[in-house]
Amino acid sequence: MILAFFRKAQHLSLDIVFGAVILLRFFSQELSVSPSWAAYFLLAASIWLIYTVDHLRDARKAVQSSRARYQFHLRHEKILKRIILLITVISSILAVYVNQAILFGGIVLVALSGVYLLIHQFLSSIGLKELYVAMVYTIGILLVPFIIAETVRWDMMMLLFLLTYANLIIFSWFEKEEDKADNFNSIATQLNDSRLEVVIFCILSLGLALSFQMSLSRLSVYFFSGFAIYAVICINRKWSRVDLRYRAIGDGVFLIPILFEWI
Repeated sequence: MILAFFRKAQHLSLDIVFGAVILLRFFSQELSVSPSWAAYFLLAASIWLIYTVDHLRDARKAVQSSRARYQFHLRHEKILKRIILLITVISSILAVYVNQAILFGGIVLVALSGVYLLIHQFLSSIGLKELYVAMVYTIGILLVPFIIAETVRWDMMMLLFLLTYANLIIFSWFEKEEDKADNFNSIATQLNDSRLEVVIFCILSLGLALSFQMSLSRLSVYFFSGFAIYAVICINRKWSRVDLRYRAIGDGVFLIPILFEWI
């Protein structure tokens, strides 16, 4: 029963949404700022809307797909579209409760997300989809705390980008055959395995090195742990494939900061 609930949460991208909210709180605490509840809701809503719209579109293109996520979206397409409309309306109303600087940043994020949905196929065909998504996700998480704190932490931005990019590339690597069967493109379908492994190795090595170079803190511990976990997933590829462990563990990396609430 618990496993079934977890699977449905994954299908609905709720684990990703929860992870985004946790990261927003974590980085806000590191910068000693406190975003409003409306900012948290708008981030969660934006992430869920982008992922759900993308999954609905992919599900319609791959009607015969064996992936449970797409089958779920096809079965519940009508109710999901209604929820999308409801959340869009609520988000539009709540937008008046955030200050103008954050609202402007949110508009920029929505615009970047819109561009992604428009050029998704092109980005996929040249192996840049994961790069673009990692960039938008990083901006989405850090935009609000940076605006409130009136500062930009480039180390924080670079490490979150690398961690997100590693997540997306590793998932593409594991799902290469499924993408081919569904006629989808990704960085994994555009590069052969040896080149892709080099890219993953470089990203993880750079991430580990940068996080190790940071002074000992919650940030350095979090990022080092995240990159180390991804390295373990890649090394134990066969084990990670069982019951989609790589997805549960990989997305779980973004939930790690909740542990710092009790440290």
